[in-house]
Amino acid sequence: MEEAKVSITTHALHYGTGIFEGIRGNWNEKHGTIYIFRLKEHLQRLLQGSRILMIDLPYSLGELCHIVSDLVGKSGYKEDVYIRPLA
Repeated sequence: MEEAKVSITTHALHYGTGIFEGIRGNWNEKHGTIYIFRLKEHLQRLLQGSRILMIDLPYSLGELCHIVSDLVGKSGYKEDVYIRPLA
């Protein structure tokens, strides 16, 4: 946290511009996994919003889906989760 830096000229700091999605992941005890609800659709909207605001996201839709799925799997949670990607 000590190394985190946000420029005072950052537009989002002053005006709240940015994009985000709220994504549910539901734990399935029977299958022992978390199922992420409509991940592809959420991340498509995130990419679409980033293009509109001219925010460069250096990842493809497939890469983002893989990153989110991988992080959720590695998190070790065995309960419902809420995923909040933002840019």
